[in-house]
Amino acid sequence: MSWKIRTCLLAALVCLLMATSSASAAPGRHKGELYFHWGYNWSVYSESDIHFQGPGYDFTLNAVTAHDRQSAFKAGTYLNPTKMTVPQYDARIGYYIGERTSVSIGVVHLKYVVTQMQGTTITGFIDESASSEYAGDYDNDLIQLDYDFLMFEHTDGLNYSNLEIETMVPVWEKSSRTQGLYATMGVGAGIVTPKTDVTLLGGERSDRFNLAGYGLNTKVGLKYEFLTRFFLHYFISVGWMNLTDIPTRGGGLDTAEHSLFYLEHAMVGGMTVYTF
Repeated sequence: MSWKIRTCLLAALVCLLMATSSASAAPGRHKGELYFHWGYNWSVYSESDIHFQGPGYDFTLNAVTAHDRQSAFKAGTYLNPTKMTVPQYDARIGYYIGERTSVSIGVVHLKYVVTQMQGTTITGFIDESASSEYAGDYDNDLIQLDYDFLMFEHTDGLNYSNLEIETMVPVWEKSSRTQGLYATMGVGAGIVTPKTDVTLLGGERSDRFNLAGYGLNTKVGLKYEFLTRFFLHYFISVGWMNLTDIPTRGGGLDTAEHSLFYLEHAMVGGMTVYTF
């Protein structure tokens, strides 16, 4: 499907949603309404102990640092419907069970890149059968993460699909009930399905999607609602992920595991839709 057709379909969907919205809708009063949003995020990560195991090796890299990889802003990427999922993004659809309380499902598309050439420590063993260059027994020994030893990225991405419950508290509302500013708070839980790009001990590259674990998060933010049904929402989310089954080589016997904390800040835009 060409990008022109996708753009036309998206515009038609927005027009349809606007046509089905109730004229009586008002900021901060949404019981019985649906909403959706789309936007982009930036993130930072805690240090993480990453455990690798497979035939001929079992070791842990301690206090590994990593960073995100948000795409540089280009209109051809961020405003092109065929490339909107390339950057780190947030997509969500929800339903208001109360005037200011909603439940929703969504995807947080993060990217996690282990920083190359960093120094860290290693504990465990590597047999000759796994790598002649790095064979040995290790006990908190120093090692540098060069490209021959390890390249490790969740870059397509660190996908967190979750269920959230969120509420908002009025900060300011215009007397005409056409605009409002609200503080938001929420919590969520879900599954993590990364596509992990790994090269380990000079072996073949692995780049596969996998159900790797689960996550928990909490969030706070500010939401500006305008024209009765549209909104902009900035929020900060703090979360924890426990990834226990990450494939690292072919054959299905080589895996990695680690847990991490993340801090995400995001800007999204969306609209509410009256349903009855």
